[in-house]
Amino acid sequence: MRSKHVALIAVAVAALAGQAPLSGAGPSFHPDTTFKGSSLTGWHAVGAAAWRAENGELVGTPQQPEGGWLMLDRPYQDVGFYASFQCAPGCRTGVMLRAEKTAGGMKGIYMALTDGDPGAYRVTLDERGRMLTREPLRFIGGQLRIAPPPDPNAPA
Repeated sequence: MRSKHVALIAVAVAALAGQAPLSGAGPSFHPDTTFKGSSLTGWHAVGAAAWRAENGELVGTPQQPEGGWLMLDRPYQDVGFYASFQCAPGCRTGVMLRAEKTAGGMKGIYMALTDGDPGAYRVTLDERGRMLTREPLRFIGGQLRIAPPPDPNAPA
């Protein structure tokens, strides 16, 4: 009797699990842009590095020990960022988010991707892209905002 009861529950769970994808909403994220690695159009260099796009990759070569940054020309909101990277031994790499111009250069949140030093930092840069300050931020988990897609019939 117990095995019939367990089998009935298993069938019910399988039936409900099969219905779950039918009732869920599909993804609403459609990227504004996707980088294909063919050119640096829409980007500008800051600091002491030479940048190029080749074979679907961004390649930076430092001209000075402090290196440089490759910045997007326009801002984005609610970004999803996906990348893989390769870094020569001793190099530092990362991504700057929420970058803002200041009177003396720029400030933002730097997500370090360097071996042994992953984390988020509040940074300030001078006008040449040299990092002046680097303050570690507390780890609080990922930032995620889910909002319904905009109503296509809403007035502009």
